[in-house]
Amino acid sequence: MDQAILEQFRKIPIQNGGLKSALVYMPMHHINEVDTDLFIKYLQKEIQPAIQVAFPRTNFKTLDMEAILTKETGSFRENSLRLAEPVHGRLLAPQKVDIVLLPLLIFDKKGNRVGYGKGFYDRFLARCRPEVLKIGLSYLPPVPQIEDVGNFDIPLDYCATPDRLYDFK
Repeated sequence: MDQAILEQFRKIPIQNGGLKSALVYMPMHHINEVDTDLFIKYLQKEIQPAIQVAFPRTNFKTLDMEAILTKETGSFRENSLRLAEPVHGRLLAPQKVDIVLLPLLIFDKKGNRVGYGKGFYDRFLARCRPEVLKIGLSYLPPVPQIEDVGNFDIPLDYCATPDRLYDFK
């Protein structure tokens, strides 16, 4: 199914050479999140070979999230919630991020998403440039509507599923 989601992801109008950096989550395989490795390889091989890939590192005391640039796959450690996060690397400012792949539990037909309830991504996205591409990856189609959308929730621009690419722009 990850390959089918990648085929839908390829339909997103991303300009070759236009991306300099991406924030990509490390999937939690124990809860069956979409594997992002295929998407990283696609971005690096077909869109922009020089793209910098950052991974999120969270702070549960401040509920803040940072984008950390790292090339060393061995430099990840699971936190208390079993999220693999970079231990070492350079900080990438939110304003420098061009595309964000977002983990989600569900999304709706308006592009709203439900994540894991702490708002890390919404707070991070609020510090990004308005034109940052926000892309969800989901095994499931959207629900009709998410009822409890808050004022600080930031909707997706796209969501790729195995059967379709949803465009919310």
